[in-house]
Amino acid sequence: MPVNLGKDWKVIIRTIIPLIQQNDIYGDTSQKGVGDIEQSFFFAPQSSSAQGANKLIWGVGPIVNIPLGNDDFSSKKWAFGPAATLVVQTENWTFGGLAEQLWSTGGEGDRDINETSVQPFVAYHIKGGWTVSGNVELDYDWVDNELSAPLEVGVGKIVKLGGVVPLSIGISPRYYLKRTDMDPRWGVKLMFVVVL
Repeated sequence: MPVNLGKDWKVIIRTIIPLIQQNDIYGDTSQKGVGDIEQSFFFAPQSSSAQGANKLIWGVGPIVNIPLGNDDFSSKKWAFGPAATLVVQTENWTFGGLAEQLWSTGGEGDRDINETSVQPFVAYHIKGGWTVSGNVELDYDWVDNELSAPLEVGVGKIVKLGGVVPLSIGISPRYYLKRTDMDPRWGVKLMFVVVL
């Protein structure tokens, strides 16, 4: 969600609230619930670099892990760090990446957070509001020296919620190219994003 900070700058607010269901990660049991909230703020110039149909968008700012998840999915640790994004848009293509680093600063959890995340992505926009996309979420845990690398390829569509508010809905099957002991082999991500 972009918020204007005057004529020269805006802040892009990105909030992730994961709703999780997993099976057979801890033996033959299942868990479901809410994970920790990740809140990012990207400060970006108001005017994008544009040439013809091409547009360059970039932003930098802080990210915070808010330990509000339920017991099965919460780190129980506050964590802060830097975040940056770079996006290039053409008439039919969007590609770029997101990079974040989190360090824990306090909380009741017994495990420190020191994680780097890099997420390159690409999307192709088709007439009628359809999009085909792909991305890899490279997450490196510096505490345990483990890499998680799920690959996602999905499809989405822009629809009007109540005939007024644009909503992007999508589905992305997820296959782990590299996984930790806690990662599944595959999964599915459902997305519901209000477009502002």
